Amino acid sequence: MILPAHKAPAWAFKIMESLQEQDEVTLVGVGLDFHAPKKRTHGSSLIYRTYEKLEKRLSRPLPDAFAEVDCSSLISKALLVDTQNWPATSWSEHLDRLALDVIVWLKDYAPPPQLSTHASNGVWFLEMGNGNVKPGFWEVVEKQATSHIELVVDRTEKSQVIYRSKSGTNAVSVSQNRNNLMWQSCSLFGRMLKGLQRQGPQAFFNQHDYLGNPGRHSQGNLRGVGLLASLASLALRRTQGKLGRLVLRERWRIYFSRGPGFPSEANSFQVLESPSDRFWADPFPVKHLNQHYIFFEELRFKDNMGYLMVIPINEDGPGEAREIIRQPYHLSFPFIFSHQGRFFMIPESRQDKTLQLWEASSFPYEWRFSQYLMRDVEVVDTTVHYHQGRWWLFTCMVSVAGGSSSEELYLFSSNSLESANWTPHPANPVVSDVCSARNAGRIIQDGGQLFRPSQDCSQHFGKGGQGVSFQEIVTLTPTEYKEVEAGCLKPDSLPLVKRIHSYNCCEGLVVVDGLIPSPAWRKL
Repeated sequence: MILPAHKAPAWAFKIMESLQEQDEVTLVGVGLDFHAPKKRTHGSSLIYRTYEKLEKRLSRPLPDAFAEVDCSSLISKALLVDTQNWPATSWSEHLDRLALDVIVWLKDYAPPPQLSTHASNGVWFLEMGNGNVKPGFWEVVEKQATSHIELVVDRTEKSQVIYRSKSGTNAVSVSQNRNNLMWQSCSLFGRMLKGLQRQGPQAFFNQHDYLGNPGRHSQGNLRGVGLLASLASLALRRTQGKLGRLVLRERWRIYFSRGPGFPSEANSFQVLESPSDRFWADPFPVKHLNQHYIFFEELRFKDNMGYLMVIPINEDGPGEAREIIRQPYHLSFPFIFSHQGRFFMIPESRQDKTLQLWEASSFPYEWRFSQYLMRDVEVVDTTVHYHQGRWWLFTCMVSVAGGSSSEELYLFSSNSLESANWTPHPANPVVSDVCSARNAGRIIQDGGQLFRPSQDCSQHFGKGGQGVSFQEIVTLTPTEYKEVEAGCLKPDSLPLVKRIHSYNCCEGLVVVDGLIPSPAWRKL
C-alpha cells in the first residue's frame, strides 16, 4: 500500500482496515511520502479553496471521509518503505524482492507509471479525474444526474478500469457529493481482490475488459471569471433549495387502477387521498378471498416516522385504512407475499439495523413478529422470490458507514424462507448503479421471464423526473447474475407527479406512488 503519510484520510484508513480483515490479503509493506505533482488544478486557486472550506463548514458531511486518521496501528506490523526519493534504484530493487501481487495506491493523484512494473497484477488506485480535479466537483457544477468513481489497474501492458460505481449527484453540495463517492469506494478494493484470487489474473482482467480505459473528465474553466461563475451558480442553487424546502413539502400519494397492466390513460387511475398531515407511499396490493387490499407506509410529518397500514379496495372504491404494525423505529416498504397458504411480510426496518420476517395471525389486520432474517445490517426495500428450488433475497445494503443505501443491490439465497443464514452471492453487489439498484416492488413473473422493478434514485435537476425501470433477470444462479433494462415508467404518466418510486400489480390491480410537492404551511 502507498499512503500519503502516517496520517491518511478516513476513506484510505477504512480501505486499509477492511483489507487487513480479509483472508485473501497479506500486507507486506507500506510506502510513505510519495510526492504529489507540483502542478495542481483548482486546488491551487485561492478562490476555490476559500469556497471549499466555507461549503464544507455549511454542509458538515458526517462521517467525514477526508478527516485525518492516524494509521500507525494498522501499519505497525508491515515493512515501511520510505519512498521520498522514488524512483531510486535501491527502492526499485527492494520492491522487486517483495514479489508483490498488487500495489494499492491510496493517494489523491495517479501513481507514477513505472510503479506498475513492481507488482505482477499492477497498481490499483481510484481514478480521481483529469488534471487532479477532485472527484464529485464537475458533476455538481454541470448538474449531472450521476457521479462515478473508477477503480483502475495500471499494468505494464495497459491501464484498465475494473470497477465503475455510479452514485447519485448531490444537487447543491460538492462536499457531500465527494464524501459519498469516497465512502462508496471503500469496499471496491476488497471486493475486486477477492475476485482476482478466486478467478485468477487472466480470467479476472478479461472479465472486466468491457469497461474500457479510465474516463477523463474535461477540466472546464476553473480560474478567473469561469470559476467565479460556477461557484456563484452553486451558491444560488443552494439558497434556492433551502427556500424551496421552506415553502414546499414532499408528499407521496398512492394511485391504483383496475386492469391487467399499466393503463394507457392516466385518468384511469384513482387516488388514495391521505389526510393533509401525512403521506402514503410504498403500496403493495394483495388479493384474498376475492377482496383486494393495499398495504402501505404512512408517515406523519410531525413525527417523521413511518408505520404500516392496510386499506381494502372494494368494487365501489377504497374502504377504511387501518394501522397494522408500529414500532419505536421507522418502518416502510411492506413487502407482502404468500407461501403455502400463509401470508408473510418483510418490512424495511433499517433504523433498527435488522431484516425482519412477520406473519399474519389473522389476515389482513393482525400480524406477529416471526424472526430476524439478518441482524446488524442496514438494508432497504427488500424483496424475495422463489425460483428453481431456492429463495432469492434482493436488497440494497449500506456497505460502509457514510455510504448510500440506494446504489448497490445485494443478492442472497437460501433453501428455506425462514432462515437466519442467507448465503451471499459471490458476485455481490450484483448491481452498482444508483439509477437501477434499489427495488421498486416485488419480482414480476411473466411466463418464463422474471422482471425486477427498480427505482431511479439519481438527481435529475429538473430534466425529467425519476421513475421506475423494469430489469429483466437474464441469469439467476448461485454463481451468476445478469439483468438488462426492458422498459421504464416515467412520472409524466401521471399529472403533476415529479417522481415515481414503486410499482406493483396483483390480479387486476395496479398500484404506484407519486411525489407531488405540496405547500409546507398546510395545517398539520
